[in-house]
Amino acid sequence: MELALEKRHVKYCTRVMAQRIRCEAMQEMIVPDACQDIALVAGTSGDVMVDSRILTAGKLSVGGRVAAKVLYVGENGALESLALTIPFRADWENSRIPDGGAVRLRPRLEDITVRELNPRKVLVRVNVAIDGEIFICQEKEFCTDAGLQEGLYRKKGRLDTEVLASLDEKEITVSDRLELTVAKPPAKALLRSGVQLVAGDSKAVGGKVIFKGGARIDVCYLSDANTTERASFELPFSQIIDCSCEDAAGCAVNMYLCDGGVELAADRDGRSFDVDLTVMVQALCSTRQEIEYLSDMYSSRGEVSCEREQIVLSCPAENIKKSVTLREMIDTGTPAVSVADVNVRLSEPKCAESGWVCDGEVSVIFTDERGAASGAGRVIKVPCPAELAEGASANLAGEITARCTSGAAEVEFTVEFTCAGSHEAEFTPVTGADMVPLQGGGDFCGAVLCRTEGESLWEICRRYRADPDLTAELNSLQDGRPAADTFLLIPIEG
Repeated sequence: MELALEKRHVKYCTRVMAQRIRCEAMQEMIVPDACQDIALVAGTSGDVMVDSRILTAGKLSVGGRVAAKVLYVGENGALESLALTIPFRADWENSRIPDGGAVRLRPRLEDITVRELNPRKVLVRVNVAIDGEIFICQEKEFCTDAGLQEGLYRKKGRLDTEVLASLDEKEITVSDRLELTVAKPPAKALLRSGVQLVAGDSKAVGGKVIFKGGARIDVCYLSDANTTERASFELPFSQIIDCSCEDAAGCAVNMYLCDGGVELAADRDGRSFDVDLTVMVQALCSTRQEIEYLSDMYSSRGEVSCEREQIVLSCPAENIKKSVTLREMIDTGTPAVSVADVNVRLSEPKCAESGWVCDGEVSVIFTDERGAASGAGRVIKVPCPAELAEGASANLAGEITARCTSGAAEVEFTVEFTCAGSHEAEFTPVTGADMVPLQGGGDFCGAVLCRTEGESLWEICRRYRADPDLTAELNSLQDGRPAADTFLLIPIEG
């Protein structure tokens, strides 16, 4: 016998894989003929760029490169730089990886080291960490109710939660010309540049994601007077992304570099830098779902067979964002006159006995009283003022400042800890049902039985095909739950 079932659909996005992969790559570089021999490697930096993503059943491959810069002191005491591109490849192999889906990436440079092979040759080694997530969008149909039918009893469930609904992305171009302030001398050569992308506010409106972001640009350059100078710029931008979830209630925006860099403008007397970046913007959108579903049913007039399916929803967790500002002294060994460049590289946060911390590798390039350049640095423990979880990240927020003191350089920087994971919510609705009618029935009789320990009223009534509301009324069960080891009067249709 066919039952009149009421049904609805739910659209959702399931995270089927989340894993951090680390890969190592290295490359040798010969100092160009026009440059001085290496007397001392003073510092390193690099920007991670993603070139390709290939998703097949059981495997995700990501290819990219690190645009690295090596600052060194030449034999004449002047600061010079080497630029090289180091390709890398990261592979995820997992049986849960589908042949198709949406990929979310968060790449970061964990470490970059330089080994001097000889005064004209170096070996540069980079370690890249990539948080990779794969989402598949699904649509499921399930039962919300069954039509009115005599002797048919229904049990319903309710789930009210925010559900990941879509992962949408857009590749954008960010270009601008950045001008030095009047207090800064003009540049003769660009020694190093760094790009840090910062995601700002975002809002989902009518099938669109409107977000604000920015890029913090740090440059170290050689002035016309052969002094080493630093400058920082903020490059804000905003974009609109088409969202495949029309009723999105929230979104989390993630960005990474695909291409580009910073160059000294050729036509502005050394007072401008041209920025041209290709950025991938990814918006993970969520929607509020109030789900009422049919979880079980039975009939006093027949044998009901229910088909059920467990539906697992990925839900965004509460965003944790905490900042801490540090002021540290870096021993220079000799009196420093000026700071030529400063760089901070952060590791991923880890849980220690004292709480969550990350390592901040601080490196400073300075000039001494003789005008010669040199480098110093150390690793600093950065404590997080909040409890985090696996997958948390630490990023620099704002400008890094440095000034010289007696025999040291004082460095001040702010670290922002973020943790925005997800959790799962599941429910098991009825997806289909049929009934085989019983012969006879309809007369009322009573039965006395001892309640089995741990059974609910629904389970007892289902076993006897009894009316749960009438059973609760006959036994004066105000809250609908029988006490343990009591006798119940069960109304049964015979």
